[in-house]
Amino acid sequence: MKVNKLQPYMKTGDTRGAFYGLMNTGNWKETNVIETNKGEIRGNHYHKDTDEVIFILSGKAKVILTDVKNPTDTTEVILDKMEGIIIQPYIQHEFEYLEKSVHLAFLSKAFDPKNPDLHNLKTTTY
Repeated sequence: MKVNKLQPYMKTGDTRGAFYGLMNTGNWKETNVIETNKGEIRGNHYHKDTDEVIFILSGKAKVILTDVKNPTDTTEVILDKMEGIIIQPYIQHEFEYLEKSVHLAFLSKAFDPKNPDLHNLKTTTY
């Protein structure tokens, strides 16, 4: 599985500080900020109908990606500050935080607690 890391599409700044353009594509219905302590695990699920972007603002995380329809297709990637990835449907994603981190999560479909698009490879057969 090929994973393309996202980088800011633009960075500019002056004496006041920096301005990063993170994304200028897609149609996102929900945006979240997540703080996680070093050593914690998040995710370990996949979506059937939702694209997700994870963008690390500070810290570092190891991401394990598994193609649900081909579980032997697994990839690991390290995301550092100001890096991200797009996670497509049917890709299980698990995050292990190597440092205390803050990341943004963009979802193409708003989370519905009555019908969550959260699934786990361990309980699914294909």
